[in-house]
Amino acid sequence: MGGAGSGRWEMRVTRMTTDGLPRLDVRELARAGALQPGLSATVRWAGGMSVATSVVADAPDDLVVAYGGRAGTKARAPVAERFVLSRTPCTFGGDRMWVVCPGCSSRCAVLYAVGGWFRCRQCHHLTYPSTRATR
Repeated sequence: MGGAGSGRWEMRVTRMTTDGLPRLDVRELARAGALQPGLSATVRWAGGMSVATSVVADAPDDLVVAYGGRAGTKARAPVAERFVLSRTPCTFGGDRMWVVCPGCSSRCAVLYAVGGWFRCRQCHHLTYPSTRATR
């Protein structure tokens, strides 16, 4: 039974990693105070992509993300997406902020931009770089 290498597939890389992708982290936005209704923030990445975020004043559970401009050498049409924010209570008081992925409706803390759309790691079929590390 088995032989040399029988327990491994061909060691082909089949999924992209999250390393180097533009990410929208609601934990960082919450620390910066940008998730207060009526306030906005701008997140910039290398390569010229920037994202303007704002929480709608009359709907405090809606996060509006506007992005576009240049990504590398390609010009992009401006895009505005609306994400739903969710809160869960913490054990010792306060609450934790989550964003609901529009692709699969799961709560997550980080959305990644692939192909011009922010979705969760599972929707974009991404993996962490640590899964590719050798022993």
